[in-house]
Order: sequence, then C-alpha cells, then structure tokens
Amino acid sequence: RKRAEEDLRRSEQRFSDIAEVSGDWIWEVDAEGRYTWVSEGEQRMLGYATEEVVGKTPFDFMAPGEAQAVGKAFADIAASKLPFSDLENVVLGKDGTPHITLTSGTPILDTDGGLLGYRGIDRDISARKAAENRVKRLSNLYAALSECNQAIVRCTSEAELFPQICRDVVRFGGMKMAWIGLLDEASRQVRPVASFGTGLVYLEGIDITTDGDDPHGRGPVGTAIRENRPVWNQDFLNDPLCAPWHERAAQFGWGAVAALPLHRNGRVIGAFNLYAGEINAFDDDARKLLDEMATDISYALDGFERDASIKLA
Repeated sequence: RKRAEEDLRRSEQRFSDIAEVSGDWIWEVDAEGRYTWVSEGEQRMLGYATEEVVGKTPFDFMAPGEAQAVGKAFADIAASKLPFSDLENVVLGKDGTPHITLTSGTPILDTDGGLLGYRGIDRDISARKAAENRVKRLSNLYAALSECNQAIVRCTSEAELFPQICRDVVRFGGMKMAWIGLLDEASRQVRPVASFGTGLVYLEGIDITTDGDDPHGRGPVGTAIRENRPVWNQDFLNDPLCAPWHERAAQFGWGAVAALPLHRNGRVIGAFNLYAGEINAFDDDARKLLDEMATDISYALDGFERDASIKLA
C-alpha cells in the first residue's frame, strides 16, 4: 500500500511539474464547459490570473464572431463524449492580442459513463501561423511579379498595361484591391485610371492631392508622389494621417496599404497603390518585390514613350 501511495504521489507530482513548466495551457472544464482548473501556461499565454479564468468558459476569451463560429463544434463534441484534437480557434489575451491555438481534449466520465467534463491542452501556434502566412504572401508576390513582367512584354500602351497590372497583383499577389493613379499637374489631384479588386466604390469621387498642406495630401498616395518614395502604411484604418479616407474605407476591412511612385523618363507621374487584408503585411522581402514591380512598370512606361516617339518620327 505504501509503495502504491508513493507511486501515486510521484505520478501526481510528475504531472504537476510538467503542467507548470509547459509552454502550453493545460486545463479542465466541468460538464457545462466552465474551467475548474488551469495551469500556469495560461497566464504565460494570455496574461490572466488563475482566478480570472476559473468559472468561465473558453468562449469568454474569444471575440464574438469567433465564439459563434466554433461554439457549435464544441457543443457537438461534448454531446458525443468523444476526445478531440487540434481544433483551431482564436483566443484573446488580456491585452487584446489574438492568439491562434490548437485545442485538444479528452472526456472525463463517471463510472456510469456520464460526462463530468473535459481535460485538455491549448497550444499557441500564432508564430507558426505567422511564418506560414509570410511564406504564402511572398510566394503570391513572386507570382504577381512574374505575371507583371509577362504583361509588360505583351502590352503596347499604358492603357493596356495598367488594368492588367492591377488584376495580376490581386489575383496572384493576394492583395484585396489595387489601383493606379496619375497626377494632374495643374490641379495636383491624383486621378484613378485603372483598378481591380473588392471595394472599388472606395475610389468613386475620391479626393487625393499631392499638396502637403492639405489633409488629403498627407496619406500614402499623395506622400509617395510628392516625396518620390514608396510609402508603407502598415495599419491604414488606425493611422491619423489617413483619417480623411477612414469612413469610406472602414467597410472593406483593409489592413496595410502601400503606395509606390511610378516614373516616366525619370519624372514621377503617379502611384501604384495596393491594399492588403491584414496589418503589417509588407515586411522587408515584400517591399523589395513590390519595389521591383514598380521599377519594372516605370521601365515599361519609358519604353512606351520611346516607341511612341519613334513612331511619330
């Protein structure tokens, strides 16, 4: 009996030690889905004290839309009394940071087979997901660059090239919307001449100038043309410099915005503008690829001008 008690104590101590040092969040819930115990991994992951978690359900730590989306799956699992593994969901930390987790659990049953609850583990895969998304974004942009260069070879004018470039960067590059605006030097206004993607109504009657004293000239597009440099706005809807366009852009949920100047014979004539679906979408590698794309477009514009001069001569 003493050996059995000692083995049990060691087994419990072993589990306790693993639970407390694990980077994962180990938990138990009752039959109603309320937490009855959580490991310290929860505090390291989400930042809540144990007493802030016990008595609540997993859905109390999810955004409303996420809770609704995964609620039915969890309800079906509990009704079946079966184990489950690697259910992907998003929980919010105490500071509001979203964490993508994989949740696995096994049922706790009484001697009659009745459900007492579940115990399981949540693993934070946010970093892995971010790395996967980055690789996917770069692959998409490489594909878009390739399509862009093929379009440059095929097209014989700006009017033919610009719509094709916008389509390629959305269809192949993973952007939500893209447009090209040319500068009217007399009025200093930027006029959209080609666009593709979701939310094109955003461009209807849009007021963008290159006048730095005008609030409509301090956004990414006006700045890129005025200062002749790429502008990478990683959180468009929360940038006060983009306030003049927040209301019309809010419904589309754009995250990051890029504006790259276009040149003809060394002179800035407009901008190539891209809208991503997530914030911080333009890392260093993405910027290099898009810079290369804008350079190739400008090279094509020089070619169109040269061909037109030869034809005129």
